[in-house]
Amino acid sequence: MAKPQAEQSVFWLGSFTALTFIVAIVATGIAPSVNPHLNGNFSDEDHYHASYQYVNGQLVQVSSAKIDDSKPVFGYTLLQERGRLVYQREGCVYCHSQQIRPLASEMLRYRIGSSVAPSSDEREYIYDQPHFLGTKRNGPDLDRVGGKYSDDWQYSHLYNPAQMVPGSIMPAFTWLFVNKNPADPSSVPIPTIDARALVAYLQTLGAGREVYDPALNGGKGGWRPWLKLQDAVTNQTMSEDTVHRAKVPIIVPGGSTASSSVMYQ
Repeated sequence: MAKPQAEQSVFWLGSFTALTFIVAIVATGIAPSVNPHLNGNFSDEDHYHASYQYVNGQLVQVSSAKIDDSKPVFGYTLLQERGRLVYQREGCVYCHSQQIRPLASEMLRYRIGSSVAPSSDEREYIYDQPHFLGTKRNGPDLDRVGGKYSDDWQYSHLYNPAQMVPGSIMPAFTWLFVNKNPADPSSVPIPTIDARALVAYLQTLGAGREVYDPALNGGKGGWRPWLKLQDAVTNQTMSEDTVHRAKVPIIVPGGSTASSSVMYQ
């Protein structure tokens, strides 16, 4: 007696599913031998870090060296981790990305002085959950902002972005600050713990990234921070000295208005 049509359909569907599963298992085992990049264990020969220098207006690759995997990777402090949560809560990722692609235009765009911004590396996100790679750049990429500006500049920028970057469309995060005595014309906004945490987190972005410099150790080469100390100092000095800081209006009870420069403790 022939099997009902429904039973035959179930039989062939089950057989096809089992066959597909077996083929997938076999293919998974074979694929790494065909393409070593598929096995998830990259060999040293496959894991290189290119080093670039800005020479006569051009981005030039001066060496290609293995990433030094022996260097330790550190997580965030409690304050920095809180700053990450503030970054998430305030929606910074909606306007700022944290990924510099391996394109000359991007590495030059986000350079600081003669320090060329290296492209993002997967190890930089090892302690990030969730990740803030971002997809929009209404504002600049922040993956290399750590060390570019001083803490004071960052506080001033958060309180009133336009006073630090004329024409900025970034909103003012005034709620991250408190004014203990608004009636006193000499009283100034003070950053809250959330503001200090956010700045502490921003200063970590790219701060631990190193590049291979063939000129170190008498020409033998070696690793150094991507942001050279002289570039960091020069940029911070320029940021503090050349940007006009607008007076911040303080509303005094009774309708009068006083003004005071933004200062922080």
